[in-house]
Amino acid sequence: MGNKVRYDGKAKHNRVIEELIQPFVRLLPICPEAAIGMGIPRPPIQLVDTQPGCSSSKIIARGRDDRAVNPTAALNHFGDSICQVHQELCGYIFQSRSPSCGVGTTPIHNLEGKQLRLGNGLVANKLLSRFPNISIVNETDLTENESIEEFLKAVKQTYQQMIANK
Repeated sequence: MGNKVRYDGKAKHNRVIEELIQPFVRLLPICPEAAIGMGIPRPPIQLVDTQPGCSSSKIIARGRDDRAVNPTAALNHFGDSICQVHQELCGYIFQSRSPSCGVGTTPIHNLEGKQLRLGNGLVANKLLSRFPNISIVNETDLTENESIEEFLKAVKQTYQQMIANK
């Protein structure tokens, strides 16, 4: 949305969202990392699988440079709060590669800092679990008119179903 909330204190404006999506929906710009008080700018965090190879993998968020920083509980709590407060979500556009918001694009590292795979951010996981039927995309997925139309159509269908069920 162009707000200066990134870890480096900069904005990441997306013309497509502003011009082709915002006129048709109500957007709620949210940055979980800023919302939990991590500050702007802030030291970068990354996702770490503390038990790679185990069937019960445990992902945490920790500081990339200062490994004592661990906002995992705060980000998970914030994700739960979003799910409770905004129960009528019809769609969600996430920031790709974000430790809180990426969907399938966020690097997940081992304890030594080596990238293992790509996965979901902590807040994204909460919303994916709570709202499995809504359209959820990364901002990078919205690059062609067809993908934008598909997203808006899915949001509209979810909204119509929600109204019909009331």
